[in-house]
Amino acid sequence: MRISDLSLPRLMLLHFCLFFIPVAAWPQAPSPQSRIMERVNEGALVTLRGNTHPLAQPQFDQGPAPPDLP
Repeated sequence: MRISDLSLPRLMLLHFCLFFIPVAAWPQAPSPQSRIMERVNEGALVTLRGNTHPLAQPQFDQGPAPPDLP
């Protein structure tokens, strides 16, 4: 069967079935669950070694950034 043999309503129905119905049938992604189970205890914080860039030291501090800095 050639496309030219189809009438316009049949062509529109075919287009709808091929493109719109599969999108509407996609399952919805489940909402993510929070993995934080309790309040953060500020008194029990731990410093992790090796997480700071070597140039992030007080001697390299140039002060606050200008307010017009993008």
